[in-house]
Amino acid sequence: MTTKGAMTNEERLRKTIRFEKTDKILSGPSIMQFAATYAGITQKEFIDDPEKADAAYDRTFVELGGWDIGRPVMSRSSGPPGFAMSTVRPGRELVDSSVVQFVEHEVMVPEDYDFLIDNGYNALMKKLNERLNPNPPPSTLSPEERKQAEEREAQRVKRETEKWQARGVVSLMNGMGSIPPFDIFSIHRSVSKFPMDVRRMPDKVKAAIKASMPDMIANAKKSLETSSIKRIGTASSRSSATFISNKQFEEFVLPTWLEFVWAMADAGADIVFHCDCDWTRFLPYFKEFPAKRCLLQLDGATDIFKAREVLKDHMALHGDVPAPLLTLGTPNEVYAYCKKLIDVIGKEGGGFVLSSGCSTPDNSKIENVRAMVRAGNELTWL
Repeated sequence: MTTKGAMTNEERLRKTIRFEKTDKILSGPSIMQFAATYAGITQKEFIDDPEKADAAYDRTFVELGGWDIGRPVMSRSSGPPGFAMSTVRPGRELVDSSVVQFVEHEVMVPEDYDFLIDNGYNALMKKLNERLNPNPPPSTLSPEERKQAEEREAQRVKRETEKWQARGVVSLMNGMGSIPPFDIFSIHRSVSKFPMDVRRMPDKVKAAIKASMPDMIANAKKSLETSSIKRIGTASSRSSATFISNKQFEEFVLPTWLEFVWAMADAGADIVFHCDCDWTRFLPYFKEFPAKRCLLQLDGATDIFKAREVLKDHMALHGDVPAPLLTLGTPNEVYAYCKKLIDVIGKEGGGFVLSSGCSTPDNSKIENVRAMVRAGNELTWL
């Protein structure tokens, strides 16, 4: 979207992460489900119809004024083994206008730690998904119809990728490469059962965490090899100070998180941390990750100004217009907060991307999102 000057947004993003001089602070408001709200389609349509989702995102971008960093264009059928979590979806268990919701329950049982230690992380994910969906419905498509559908999806991805490249909008990362095993176990054991595992059998949990890493690193490296985008994500919330102590973080999270991130850096990638919940107490640990190779996304729960004070020019920051401000505030309040972020973190410290905290909520006020986008276009030239 940005054309002023000779620098591309890809160049700006690489330089931003490295605290090198740029001509602009980038903006990327993390527009996802909000695009359906803005374009007037249901969340069911946004999830089930990729063509409608693409059109909704395109309309939101054009009519709100555009931004520099956009969503990655990904195939709906791609990706490594994901969460084995039950969901309730719009148009099924929920009304068409609702967003997807996760139902947390015990999918993983204590015996699965030994299975993972013996067989690896990918094998566990396969087992958990089969446990959650023991009798998946058979495909209604013939082999020829399935091939045609795959070809249409490939054409869609190619078309959308070329469109956004022509506009100069850069993708932040090629996908979410890893979530710390501590978070994975908490999600699949459940937030009530997993803390008891940590207390009753800490050595078993640590062994399973360690055994997860070869597959996790291999999956992420494969993602890097097949993408032109040399930035990869890692996300966490249940490893945050909201949930655990410093001692637990040091024992169960930090060693293997460092292993993963340094492996990605050694493979030539920059790393995007997506950190929900409150990480303020844990901020000093982030100085152990590669300097000027990482971008830390914060969601409003962490004090982003404290993050700049602690991390200085070691790690770039991304955020952090809070969800309550976008849903309940006024356009003037949103614009003023964006200006504070830009002035205090961007123009004074550098290494900053203006964005929403996490994603822009689907129920954000349109005028508030417009104010955030306007700030990103009006206030960010250096």
